[in-house]
Amino acid sequence: MKMKGIVVFDFDGTVIDTMGIYAEWVAKALTESLGLDAEIARRKYLESAGRPFIEQLQMMGVDKKIAEEISQKFTIFKKGLLRELKLNECVEWFLDELRKRKIITVLSTNNECESISSSPAIMGFHLVLCFDGEKHRKGKEHMSTLKTIFGEETTILFIGDTDYDVEVYRGLGIYSIKTTGLFKCEEARRVLSIIDSFFQSTS
Repeated sequence: MKMKGIVVFDFDGTVIDTMGIYAEWVAKALTESLGLDAEIARRKYLESAGRPFIEQLQMMGVDKKIAEEISQKFTIFKKGLLRELKLNECVEWFLDELRKRKIITVLSTNNECESISSSPAIMGFHLVLCFDGEKHRKGKEHMSTLKTIFGEETTILFIGDTDYDVEVYRGLGIYSIKTTGLFKCEEARRVLSIIDSFFQSTS
């Protein structure tokens, strides 16, 4: 089967509705450890979403050592949460539609590989790229891996829920779509129509 191209997905906030849960955890952690206002911490976390978590904390003014401690706790929390979460019917439908169109689906996330490896939510994708704890992150490193596997001339499209992610991938020359979450069926249909138009224009 000849593939038509690749669609790369962000994970949290794009195919799984976790950002609100994460924001509440971060707000509580920063309130307890640093006395920060919970609402401000929550807002700043969401505003900086898409970046590595330690980078987000440092943008909030958190000391590096404390940031590393909070990040370790956050990884443990996410691992437990993601073990329980599955893709909903809207995302399952979306992925099935892409498979019918001979499009390869790739998950690209800054979640640590240990956090995401046991999640049922990754099972519907052809390939999962995660953070290896060193430098293999979403963006340039993940794109380099994809081009090594599938070739430099492969047509790639990216879907993400944050301005940061979309800017990063557009900066790499990747056509990118910002979404409010494919776990909402109307939004999934909207994004699918854009994908269809994109691949028709590149075929």
